[in-house]
Amino acid sequence: MMTYPQLLARVIDDGIAAARRDYADQPRHLEGAVAGFAACRDKAPVELLEIYTRAERVAHEHMRDDAPVEVYWQHRCYAMEVEWVCNVISMAMVQDGNRPLLPWLPTARGALKYAEIVGVTGPSDHGDEGDSRGGAGGTIDPASFPKKTS
Repeated sequence: MMTYPQLLARVIDDGIAAARRDYADQPRHLEGAVAGFAACRDKAPVELLEIYTRAERVAHEHMRDDAPVEVYWQHRCYAMEVEWVCNVISMAMVQDGNRPLLPWLPTARGALKYAEIVGVTGPSDHGDEGDSRGGAGGTIDPASFPKKTS
């Protein structure tokens, strides 16, 4: 069984690797994306939500002001990657019977990434219906989630 810190680290590490591939020719996008992932490291879910809220506000401010488009995209990529972390973590929270971090989360892509990381699989070809969550395999140890502070 995986722990919350292990899940969070894997989401961040996989995300940074994907950003390096996706934004190889866009240095400002890459800078924002990596910074967004880095801001999430070792954070509790409530802290992730706070980071996301601030990041979205800053990205929107840069969309409305006269900042160069590259600056906007740096902040937008930061916010998008923080949201991605919230997405996957929200799936773990829902699996544990809690509410997601944001009302529109988790998305199907977030659920798929969660399943990839923790090893959840779907029903087998042999009629195995898996566990009650629709697949067999991993979950997150509920005791490993940071205690709620707010």
